[in-house]
Amino acid sequence: MQPSGHSDYGFLPRNPPPSMLERLEWPLDKLPKRRSQQIDLRSIRPVIHLAHRTTYPLILPDRVILDHEIVLVLRGEGQLVTESSEQSFAPGDLLVIPPHVPHRFAGRARQFEHIAVHFNLTSHGPTLTDLQTLEPYHVLLGGGSTLSLHDCISDVDPRRARLERLVRNWAEDTQLGTLKAEAALMDVVASLVRVPQREQASAATADDRIERALAEIERRLGEAPSVDELARAADLGVSRFTRLFRERVGEAPAAYVRHMRLSRARELLEDTETPVKTIAFACGFRDPAHFSHAFFATHGVWPTEQRMQAKRDRR
Repeated sequence: MQPSGHSDYGFLPRNPPPSMLERLEWPLDKLPKRRSQQIDLRSIRPVIHLAHRTTYPLILPDRVILDHEIVLVLRGEGQLVTESSEQSFAPGDLLVIPPHVPHRFAGRARQFEHIAVHFNLTSHGPTLTDLQTLEPYHVLLGGGSTLSLHDCISDVDPRRARLERLVRNWAEDTQLGTLKAEAALMDVVASLVRVPQREQASAATADDRIERALAEIERRLGEAPSVDELARAADLGVSRFTRLFRERVGEAPAAYVRHMRLSRARELLEDTETPVKTIAFACGFRDPAHFSHAFFATHGVWPTEQRMQAKRDRR
């Protein structure tokens, strides 16, 4: 997203020249019918074209973009209006705008702060040189799956920290920075994929069952799910689940849950200003002192020291 008078219609480099911006706009009155583009879930590998965090008055006229866009609202309220719906948004809302869908943003926010990421869903998507001949399309995910166009995330949701880190990594303008940014985006996109109920209920392989348990851990990390609960999520007995989990992941379920809780805590300490006590609770620790000692035992520094070190590294 860009303020009125600017454009982000497509796949921008980090500092696009004005001549390029003119080529990326698709006239609304000449938008032809969109064709369907089938994408298998296994082929999703997001490629970022633009990522930034910015603030400006919420005045955006009708527009069309040529790639997908994810918008995380940080400050300000308004409505995302498309040809078929009107979605209200507020801080914490995560919006997905598909390609070639006419839309506009409306609201009274004097200061609209957000993170925006433009991307292709796959590495085989169109490049900058394809824009002048690009045929409008809409994406159909394989197996009847869909990409959710709206979600709500809290300050301690790991997707917020990942998007904030994504913007910083993208701004580095290095191959490693781009790799890290696109890895973070892959996690965010995966969290927005919705599979049909019949697929969820179908018989699963051992790997599928362990994947269910891993998804349950991610979803309930703040509750620190027990091994019994994870085994039930995988539809396995505790003994078989523990054996398969160790074979698949490399460590026991309880150890993995603890590792993930402390890893998320480190992300939140480095990427947010959330109080340490709140982070402890969000990561499944009911006693902040216990959290601090567990964090020190794993990472070799106290939580406040980790946060200070991350701030020094960003300078």
